[in-house]
Amino acid sequence: MSHSGGPTWSLLGTTLHIAIGIGCSVDPDHLNVGIIEAEERRRCWAALTMLYIIQNICFGNTMPFRIQADVALPADIDDEDLTDTRRGSVPSSSGQLTQMSYLLCKFRLYNLAFDICRLSSSKPLQSRQSTMKLDHKLGEELKRHMSLFDNATDMPFYHVAHFYIVNNYTHHLYLLLHRPFLGAVESDPSTERRTQIRESSQRCTKSAMKILSNFESFHHNPNLKPYNWYIYGFGSFQALLAITTLGEYGQGRHRSYCKSRNANDH
Repeated sequence: MSHSGGPTWSLLGTTLHIAIGIGCSVDPDHLNVGIIEAEERRRCWAALTMLYIIQNICFGNTMPFRIQADVALPADIDDEDLTDTRRGSVPSSSGQLTQMSYLLCKFRLYNLAFDICRLSSSKPLQSRQSTMKLDHKLGEELKRHMSLFDNATDMPFYHVAHFYIVNNYTHHLYLLLHRPFLGAVESDPSTERRTQIRESSQRCTKSAMKILSNFESFHHNPNLKPYNWYIYGFGSFQALLAITTLGEYGQGRHRSYCKSRNANDH
């Protein structure tokens, strides 16, 4: 059984309808339930939504699948810090790494992935302003992620695995955002376009190398063997995308060199 075939699709569909039937698609703020039950409902719905997104990606769709529901994301807090009460608000995690940090990081990235894929499919080449706006958002998310997992090597192994998975997905989104410019013609008379091609080429190279470095570190860490499903699945696809991106970048530089040489000869 896997995300991409077999009985998984029907089981996931059944689970979704059960969740809707018991009210998980309704935000608990509209229900007369305590904080613990409210968080249980939000976490169940978020986990189910994430499974749908992962399965959609495994089917080859880079744009995340969105299930329409008005349910807030779970609180960024550990289980033991929840108190069973019907009043008051859930305490804040104060920016510390929690059991929910990975899930919340992924959902923020899924939202960015949706915007990136929509932008990339709207025009042959998006504007520099639109590209850099999303690039900035990815940069902010990467800073938050690096700060959150600052001491990842000294953390429990599931946090270490989450660090690599989230970090690689962030750089994967950088490639989706900037890779379309690698095939652009650098002789474009627009100065802005040439600047964008240069910036995107640098970003693609940096992100591709980071993906491959993370993939190698993940693969050679014996403590992460329980997470080999990532290496054998989406992680391998990300590594392949990184390799082909570097290859395309090298071909682009070679074409530019040949054009420049031919122009000088004439």
